[in-house]
Amino acid sequence: MAHQSGRSNRLLGTLLVLAPMALALPGLAGCSDDPETLGLVGITPATATPKLQAKETPTPDPLPKLSPTPTATPSFAATATPSATPTATPSATPTATPTQSPSPTPSPTPSPTPTASPSPTPTPVTVSNVVVSPNAMTLYVPAPGGTNAPGFVSTYTFNASILLSNLTTSGDVVWSSSDDSRATVSQAGLVTAVAEGTVTITARARTDAGKFATATVTILSKGKVQIIVR
Repeated sequence: MAHQSGRSNRLLGTLLVLAPMALALPGLAGCSDDPETLGLVGITPATATPKLQAKETPTPDPLPKLSPTPTATPSFAATATPSATPTATPSATPTATPTQSPSPTPSPTPSPTPTASPSPTPTPVTVSNVVVSPNAMTLYVPAPGGTNAPGFVSTYTFNASILLSNLTTSGDVVWSSSDDSRATVSQAGLVTAVAEGTVTITARARTDAGKFATATVTILSKGKVQIIVR
């Protein structure tokens, strides 16, 4: 069976080769059944196998080998990464070197002045009393042109004493006469009779005029003149 199939295939191949040539020869076209023509061709009509209408099997064109279409790798647009703007590093401010001030010469610490204790306020000394001694006296007007007889004095010195609040005494007084025309008084307390009459002699404390003492002086004119006869 395989052998017969091989012969059919060879015969079919021969026909396919000769058919075009026969068509190309003059006078052969349309005379394929003529015995002479067939004899020229070398085909015996009596023995000719009934002509098979060979159906030309189109040889399929071999499919071209398709080169695999390279898959386009999508190119991604590179996103430009913004470069960081360099931050300007501030230049270091030079540190000012402080000018060293000269050390002040330490002043000696003054020793604390001792605080004086306040002295107690002294109690003011006031006048308690004034006393005149004697407090009464009789004087005589001096005799004109002569000397008074003994016992008829015309001058006398009074004493004044001031008793203070601290229990001490003082003699600082101011003397005065109520009538200088009758008797005068010095600041030492000396009273001198001038004319007949009565006079008040006052001893007043100098530091307190409100404190004083008085003495009464009576002046008489009974002076006697001593006459000596030889």
